[in-house]
Amino acid sequence: MFTDFLSYKLERAGKKLVRIDKWYPSSKICSCCGKLKKELKLEDRIYSCTCGNQMNRDENAAINIWGRLEEYRELNLIQKKFPDSPKT
Repeated sequence: MFTDFLSYKLERAGKKLVRIDKWYPSSKICSCCGKLKKELKLEDRIYSCTCGNQMNRDENAAINIWGRLEEYRELNLIQKKFPDSPKT
């Protein structure tokens, strides 16, 4: 219900709500190399990949979600109204 209300308000403002599947493994995908780490427990707060990437799992997930937003932009499903990606 909340997302329906939010979507309605955004449409009135000329914007669009972008939804990501709740099962999208944003915290299990390396934001550097894209490798999927199948075994990642909730208590594992640091994401470590074989490529050498080590970071807070929530930051890793946020970068991956931002990357999904970039994919939507490339497909012209939404307009670019946000600052550039936080990736360094």
